[in-house]
Parts: sequence; structure tokens; C-alpha cells
Amino acid sequence: MDVNGFRQFLQKRQLAESAVAQHIALAERFERFVPTPPTAADARAFISALAAENAATFDNLVALASYGRFVKSDAVYLTVLERVALMSAFR
Repeated sequence: MDVNGFRQFLQKRQLAESAVAQHIALAERFERFVPTPPTAADARAFISALAAENAATFDNLVALASYGRFVKSDAVYLTVLERVALMSAFR
């Protein structure tokens, strides 16, 4: 992953540096988890792995969605949006 490019992408959205670091850490973890290019099934599997750790938080899902936008992966981005919508529906 182009870490510097992703950092700039996130900074343009005026995220705090702590959020930028968290987004980058999650994106790097996702890239270790899946092959390139990632598919919707890969994103679902990663989200399930996060859920098993009680780590499928809104912030982590936003980080994953941001990564999907950065790498221009509609499959990842839309899969995350679906999960966020499901989370919101059951609140």
C-alpha cells in the first residue's frame, strides 16, 4: 500500500492524526489478511474476523471504507457500507 498516499488522502478529510494512524494500521492489517485485489468476500471475511475479536467497531469500519475508496475498490467500500447500514438498523 502507498502509505504516504493514503495518509494524504485521509489528511485531506481533516482527520486527527490519531485517526489517520488508526486507519493506516487497519488498512495494513487488511492487506495482510487478503490477496490483491480484494473482493467483497474478502471484506466480509475480514469484518467477520474483526467481529470475532469484538473489533468490528464503527471506527474500524470507517477505516476500512476509507481504504476501499483510496484503492478504488467499490467491492470493499460497498461491502463495508452494507455492514454499517445493518449495524445502524439494529441499534
